[in-house]
Amino acid sequence: MRFLFTAHTLPSHVRAMLPLARAAQQAGHEVAIATGPELTQEVALHGFCPMTAGYNWRPDMDRDNTELGGELGERLADDETRYELGLRYFTGTPAGRMADDLLDAVQSWRPDLIVRSQMEFGGYLAAEKAGIPHASLAISGGPASLFQPERLAPLLAPHRRALGLPPDPTGATVYRRLHAVLMPADYDQAAAGLPRTRCYQHTSPQRAGEVLPAWLAGRPADLPLVLVGFGTLAPLLTGDDRERLIGLMRSVLAALADLTCTAVVATGDGVPHDLFGPQPDHIHLETHVPQPLLLERAALFVTHAGFNSVRESLEHGVPMVAVPLFAEQPHNAAQCEHAGVARSVRLPEAAPSVLLEAFRQVLDDSSYQRRAAALRDRMAALPPLKVLVEDLVDGRGADDERAAPGDA
Repeated sequence: MRFLFTAHTLPSHVRAMLPLARAAQQAGHEVAIATGPELTQEVALHGFCPMTAGYNWRPDMDRDNTELGGELGERLADDETRYELGLRYFTGTPAGRMADDLLDAVQSWRPDLIVRSQMEFGGYLAAEKAGIPHASLAISGGPASLFQPERLAPLLAPHRRALGLPPDPTGATVYRRLHAVLMPADYDQAAAGLPRTRCYQHTSPQRAGEVLPAWLAGRPADLPLVLVGFGTLAPLLTGDDRERLIGLMRSVLAALADLTCTAVVATGDGVPHDLFGPQPDHIHLETHVPQPLLLERAALFVTHAGFNSVRESLEHGVPMVAVPLFAEQPHNAAQCEHAGVARSVRLPEAAPSVLLEAFRQVLDDSSYQRRAAALRDRMAALPPLKVLVEDLVDGRGADDERAAPGDA
């Protein structure tokens, strides 16, 4: 069987699709991943067939957000408004461009199934037009209310008309086959309540040959390991956003300087280490780290609360201090705080003293570790991705009006 996975031109979105693509490949299926040209090399490095579809719309979105200003710009401080505007963008030009490119790919490669990331709607449109079964994978968190079919229907209606598809006023076709969530239903019951949702086990992606930093072997065994990382989008930030990120990293480093620990701070490309000056011996600046491998050994993860990072942390039972930066991250941070597995700190309040107090609280209060370990165990008890592949092949969930979460 041929699986075609589709994702926006965002490293985190492609990364979230990789474990399921790997499971399909290991089950003997042919796998291709369609995304923008900037990420096709990354797809190939993971051993999958890359297909070019869509485009890098981030400069357009950044320009549009800059031009909003005024009263609407003030409204963007409200999370729900910001998420809705983002969703309107994803269902606009990016969806139409992606659908057009995917229809060309469908003609040449002829997939049997399209699996799209939840925020990518070109895969849905192309599959509907070509008459191919389609499914979706939740990858980004955010308020589940925005993904209700009746809310998506009017946003996708212009594309359906342009493609000559029949009207779908209720959005019933959006979740036609199966919607997979890689967290337990009790983590976010609203997200688990979307039509045809089933819950499966999260697996972290890894590149072949990834290894831990050599210095880690000599670290003091009696000190907690603290990992700091602000995601794959962080190096792409420019202007004021980049300055805010660098300011946050300086505050984190100042807090870590007074914390008894071993700390690994992943800066990402485009953030030179000399911006931060000399660091104490217990703080190690790295451009890239194999995040899942380090989380296996970490006692605390300082994160932006991207959904990939949240799942990877909880897969290993590691509590967090979350400092959300943008997009769905404030929602994810709030979910983690509500679950008792993280302390959330708003970016404007992330002074070194506030961060240091948050680090100490999560490290010293054993309830954070207990709740993170309990969530880890509930994640591990979910059906593995190989079962998700089997369900996709068998069409399980396609006949369910609202499949029971985790019933696999």
